[in-house]
Order: sequence, then C-alpha cells, then structure tokens
Amino acid sequence: MTSLGDFGVSRPAHEADFGYFGSVVRVHPDLSDLTLIEFMEVAVAIDTMPTSGAMGAVSTMLRSLVHPEDFAEFWSTAKANRQRVEDLTALAEALIESVTDRPTERPSDSSDGPPSTDENSPAVSFSPVVRDLERRGRPDLALMVVQAQEAG
Repeated sequence: MTSLGDFGVSRPAHEADFGYFGSVVRVHPDLSDLTLIEFMEVAVAIDTMPTSGAMGAVSTMLRSLVHPEDFAEFWSTAKANRQRVEDLTALAEALIESVTDRPTERPSDSSDGPPSTDENSPAVSFSPVVRDLERRGRPDLALMVVQAQEAG
C-alpha cells in the first residue's frame, strides 16, 4: 500500500479560564471547533427529540466547554444564579469564539455583493435546516448550524 504521508497538527491543551459570578472557571483543555461540530450533529435532530434529550444535549455541550474538575461548581453556580439556556448558550458561543478564533455572530443582513464560490466548495447546504430552526423559534440552534457550516 502507498503511504500518503503524515498528517495532523499537534496543538497544546488550552490553559484559559473565565470569571463566573465571582468564581474562576477553567475552559476544557481539549476544546476546539470540533466540539461545535459534534454538537451540531445533535442540534440538527434536536427538535425531534423529547425535551429531556434536548436539554441533555445542551448539558453535554457545556461539559465539553468547561474543565471537568470545574463543571460541578460551574453548574451549581449557574443554577444558584437562575441562569437560563439562553444565558448558557451565550457563554458557550463566547468560549468557542475565544478558543477557536472564529466569530460566532451571524452575518449582517446587508450584502457585500454576490459571494465568491470556490470550485471545490461543498455541495451540502444547511439552509433548510436553518430556516426550519428559525421558524420553530430556535435561532440559537440555527446560529450554531451556520457556525458549523462556516467552520467546515
């Protein structure tokens, strides 16, 4: 068999933290944009899940963002301060953006002209999924789908 060579880029573990209601919470050392991709696999099907499954998906996402040794205190603090899913989603977006150096904002509605398309750009479009999530009142999940597509 012919070898195609060695691939992959070794990256150091993250050593970052953030303030959270007076405490310091460390970011999961293995956080990368692949974490977002894994979550998007679940998010695409989240509306067909029972509520418990959808909430479990959010919890799983947060566990992949917060250092395992800090998660229990983080979760307890979030509950004690009556945080909502929207609050934690905003935190998740900020963490992913800071660690991956990718903005998590939706593009503005104003256009800079027609987009340039690379000849090798993927043929897959998540536009129907985004529209469906927005129609169902889930702009947070629609944003994550857009971000995953842009990261791909």
